[in-house]
Amino acid sequence: MKKALQVSLIILPIIGGTFAGYLFWRSSADKQTSPPLQGSSMPVAGPVVTLKPPPNPESAKIIVPPASEGPALPPLDKSDAFMLAGIAHLIGNRSSTHLFMEENLVTHIVSTMDNLLRQNIPANGLPVDVPNGSFKVKNQAGVLSIDPANSARYAPYMRLVDAVDAKAVVRLYLEAYPLLQKAYEQLGHPKQYFNDRLLAVLDDLIKAPEISPPVRLVQQHVLYQFSDDDLENRSAGQKMMIRLGLSNERKLKEKLEAIRSELIKHLR
Repeated sequence: MKKALQVSLIILPIIGGTFAGYLFWRSSADKQTSPPLQGSSMPVAGPVVTLKPPPNPESAKIIVPPASEGPALPPLDKSDAFMLAGIAHLIGNRSSTHLFMEENLVTHIVSTMDNLLRQNIPANGLPVDVPNGSFKVKNQAGVLSIDPANSARYAPYMRLVDAVDAKAVVRLYLEAYPLLQKAYEQLGHPKQYFNDRLLAVLDDLIKAPEISPPVRLVQQHVLYQFSDDDLENRSAGQKMMIRLGLSNERKLKEKLEAIRSELIKHLR
């Protein structure tokens, strides 16, 4: 598996979902190598676009721990095998776990989920490999737009979205939550709950605009950007949803809404 590159989609157990998107749409120059991670912390990329105020620990929603007769959770620094096994069971196909990182998976999942509300996601902090092939752009008389054929690049990730069941996703999330919370605290949020951040991310992704083709672009330097400033200034998560293509975006939203609805049932 390629190390360091990179859910929605998707763990978080949003696995098929959010991971489906840790997709970058950079030009061929984007194949440059990112600097290695330092320790267990992830870099924060760009200003916060949509960020709720820190929750009050006394009043924040706490997920109800699931009843489990299984073995105790491993410590965070030894949790990779546990998470990969859980993901394999979730998608019913262990061979598909090759898309995921094999080291520090929980920390990468949590960092990416946290950064989805910001404008950018660090390329060296993603939990799954980027899609094969290059980002496809149409050029008609000098007007650039996303090539609708580009959505086919995300087919392996969308198959994960199709494969996972919302109830099973939430069960894995509840089981792994102590690990996710520990990673969130280590990333600089000792008095906040990862569950609150996740709900904010889900709400933001579900509210992403649905843009019919053509989705116009500009290339001022190396990387492509949306020509519409309103789109370009949105969160990394919402821009990710748009890049998936309209059909993929709607399918992913449907799964994310089901996951959110199921998760809410387990809050107190």
